[in-house]
Amino acid sequence: MLIAMKLKNKILSDPVNRWVFEHAKQNVFLVGGYVRDLIIKRKSTDRDFAVEGGIDNLARGLARAFDGKVIHISRYNIRRVITNKKQFIDITPSGRNIESNLQKRDFTINAIAWSPESNFIDPLNGVTDIKCKLLRVIHKKSIEDDPLRSLRAFRIAAELDFSIHRDTLLQCQEYRKALSGVAEERKTTEIIKLLNSNNAARYLKLSLKHKVINEVISLNQLILISNIDSINKLDKFLEKVRLKHPDIYNALNLNRKLKIEISQGMHRYSLMKMAILTYDDKSEELPVKGLKFSNDIVKRLKLIHSALRLAKGRLTQLKLYKILKNAGICSEEVALIISMIKKDSSQKYVKRAQDLKRFIINNRVSGYDIQRETKITKGDRVGQIKEEICRKWFLGELRTRQEILSFIRSNLT
Repeated sequence: MLIAMKLKNKILSDPVNRWVFEHAKQNVFLVGGYVRDLIIKRKSTDRDFAVEGGIDNLARGLARAFDGKVIHISRYNIRRVITNKKQFIDITPSGRNIESNLQKRDFTINAIAWSPESNFIDPLNGVTDIKCKLLRVIHKKSIEDDPLRSLRAFRIAAELDFSIHRDTLLQCQEYRKALSGVAEERKTTEIIKLLNSNNAARYLKLSLKHKVINEVISLNQLILISNIDSINKLDKFLEKVRLKHPDIYNALNLNRKLKIEISQGMHRYSLMKMAILTYDDKSEELPVKGLKFSNDIVKRLKLIHSALRLAKGRLTQLKLYKILKNAGICSEEVALIISMIKKDSSQKYVKRAQDLKRFIINNRVSGYDIQRETKITKGDRVGQIKEEICRKWFLGELRTRQEILSFIRSNLT
């Protein structure tokens, strides 16, 4: 009773929840992942409300109250309110009643509802499965009804560190081929969220065992096994650096940098995992099926792949320069992957990548300086000279601006 009262106070202390329950003209219920996360004590900002009756007036009122906007998702009869704090609030009709609504959801842990009058409504024993850390579909046709759930199962289990019930795994495997008919954007979102989780390697391996990941990554089984193993090694490598060499971890500012979002909700660390997952040293094509990444993500994946192909074999300083220069905006990501491959927990590769980036950004000697000293006016030749200076600086042959200008005067005039 005390726990239920604490949860009620927590739910109603949130301004959005309080407004909805105070202003709804009909029965309204919090449902889905937000309720699940409350029980787990996991932070969750986005939420779903199921309403008995019309949804438009409630959505418009909520948007006005929180200086937001309403988006109509007609296909699923959803009104999505995006507040001024970038919270996503989905409002949907509950149907005949809340119990029938819960029966249509994906997994038992997401089929729990709450309202101030009814408290928790849990007809499918989702709370018990939460306590057992178990992900289970609601009925025998759950995956068939929405094949995306065959990917979502691994994503949710990875985020929560839950086991997946054997029958659910069998359903995921049985209906995996139907993923081809699911919208690219929906599949891409699930893959990115899976990679964003701390347990990505473990659940990618499980999805490979049940042949689900093969439906979106078109590499042969042996390459996928090797790539997923490399993601696991990268996780362990970075955790080792964090725990045993915190001075290096903090000096490189990895905790902040790896969490920087690139695009579509993908973080820099997730990008590294995606690059490893899709890497094939014999092909330059990105081996994805039915996924739709932004141009920025595709560009970065290809840069990392190209740099990793150069990294094979003995690693000299000149070769390292070519790799990092080729990696461009992804030089730090490539340097971390190389550190993992070489089992080198020092900061030297990442430090070199960061130094190179700073040298290029600071533009110690500009194109104008080169033109003034050499009287060369052609842009492509100036670019070649800048490249030569950059390489010599990286190899330690030139350090100061004065040394660089002396080199230009002595060798290029």
